[in-house]
Amino acid sequence: MNILEVCFSPALGGLELYCLRTAKQLQSRGHEVHIWLAEGSRMVDHPISRELNVSLFKAPARFDPRFLVRAGNLIRKQRIEVMHLHRSRDLASFSLLRRNPRLLTLQIESRLHKKDPLHRFYYARLDRLLTITERMRGFASEALPVDPGDIFTLHYGLDVDSFMKDAGDKDSFLRQYDIPNDAILVGLIGRLEESKGQHILLRAFADIYRQKPEVYIFIVGETPPEGSDYDASLKNLANTLGVSDRVRFVKFQTDLSPVYSALDIFVLASREEAFGLVLLEAMAFGLPIIATNAGGVPEIIQNNLNGLLVEPHNPEALSDALNSLIDDPKLRRGIGTKGYEIVRERFSIKKHLEALESHFADIIAADNCN
Repeated sequence: MNILEVCFSPALGGLELYCLRTAKQLQSRGHEVHIWLAEGSRMVDHPISRELNVSLFKAPARFDPRFLVRAGNLIRKQRIEVMHLHRSRDLASFSLLRRNPRLLTLQIESRLHKKDPLHRFYYARLDRLLTITERMRGFASEALPVDPGDIFTLHYGLDVDSFMKDAGDKDSFLRQYDIPNDAILVGLIGRLEESKGQHILLRAFADIYRQKPEVYIFIVGETPPEGSDYDASLKNLANTLGVSDRVRFVKFQTDLSPVYSALDIFVLASREEAFGLVLLEAMAFGLPIIATNAGGVPEIIQNNLNGLLVEPHNPEALSDALNSLIDDPKLRRGIGTKGYEIVRERFSIKKHLEALESHFADIIAADNCN
């Protein structure tokens, strides 16, 4: 198939990484894949982009005639058979283009009703809608002008072996950040914004700081492209709480395998999380997980099986869960082992790609019949 992957996001998070990885994996399976990105996007600088057929666009405004002309010409030149969009806001840019089979993977949770005439026009150009959780599929069925029979759930998948192959040496990694070899390292990976809950982790850590001198906190992430002073507030909070000597703030890294390999416990402290691709990544490394029972997380993490679930925005609950894992190495190993089994069985990249290809083939076949 000739497949077009589209993501005009300026950022680089789970949604954007999914787009890049999907394009690369489909390409490796023999498809001709093109990917359209926004100029200046952080996606452009990711190493995967250098392995793909990338076309850059100024992020198009709604009904931008210059975009429509260039996009239409490029679709014909690249002989695109099916479009795969990754953000609902990009639908508008394609709504006036000649009819092509198109699919949207909805990856951001929203309960806003969009059944006004303009959104009906946008979504009428869509052949199929995928959601990354069952919860999101329920919301989409109620809120969007799409036939529920055209909405399907497809959980993220992870190429576990490829993701783990460059794990690196844990001891040298710890030395790099002045962390003792016998430390218990607790990590959180995500954009530095309040909804991700890094401040909740710091407050939870403050509760156990004196009783658990072996514990260090490792926070990886960057501020969103639109800017924020949240990162500065986190460092100020760590100083105010008196825990900054055992907290490390590190910018986002394109290769996160060495980080996961060095961690002993992984935390997702988000107030809301549509899915949490980082959960699959942590499970691939056999890490015990503490996550908030928010959004689609309970579809991935089952409490006391492959992780511990806590209420969001609750430092005390997070502190209790941390104590449980820190004090019980056997529990850590058991949860980590189960998580590794689950990510291989339920969230394999092979199953994910086969299902995605099936959706593509279905809408191409339906279009050929019209």
